[in-house]
Amino acid sequence: MNFIDTFAKHRAEPEKSFEVYYKERRLSLGRRLLSRKKVYIDTKYWILLRDCELGRLDNEVVTELLQLLRDGVGAGKLVCPISADVFIEILRRADYPTLSCSVELIDALSLGVSISSREERIRQELLSFVLNNIQGEKSCHPPGLLVWTKLAYTFGPTQPCYTPFSTAEELTIQKAFLDQMWEVSLRDMIDIMGMGAIRNMPRIPNLSIQLNEVKLAHAGENSS
Repeated sequence: MNFIDTFAKHRAEPEKSFEVYYKERRLSLGRRLLSRKKVYIDTKYWILLRDCELGRLDNEVVTELLQLLRDGVGAGKLVCPISADVFIEILRRADYPTLSCSVELIDALSLGVSISSREERIRQELLSFVLNNIQGEKSCHPPGLLVWTKLAYTFGPTQPCYTPFSTAEELTIQKAFLDQMWEVSLRDMIDIMGMGAIRNMPRIPNLSIQLNEVKLAHAGENSS
């Protein structure tokens, strides 16, 4: 992981808040992605593509799809952003060789891009709705520009807080930290976290088995 040193830049811009700077980074990212078609791949297909990459799956259609996606991303025509759901599901496949291949594939096809968190999207949609109805369409950015973020911020922005430094220096640190995390790949994140931490991450309960059992137990009560 390369070290990104932007402390001097942010010390020269003390008037710019973290929120404003984060929005600037997202707008810049959104504009760069405008020319690319977005291809959304759910966890099932990331797994199929990964198994194809590992040689575990011999399927001509999946092989062709993987090559088309690689070519499209390489030609600047496509990007395959991930989401928080995909992030969580991929980490659940926690043996190192399999996870390693998954993250390398995601890094290559997503270009480090993720859909912003659910909470961020809700706030942005509400703000856009209010501004559009009060001040007109030109009063806010198109939603498609602000829906993207980087992999490290899949679950929303985080920054160092309650540091022993002055308020001004803490703001400098927060914005420099954002610049560093903006360039972090999923591979970097996995290597920093380590497999032990990944295996100990809280798991969302798998309710599908329980739901199916209850559904079958009460099947006779359903008339339609």
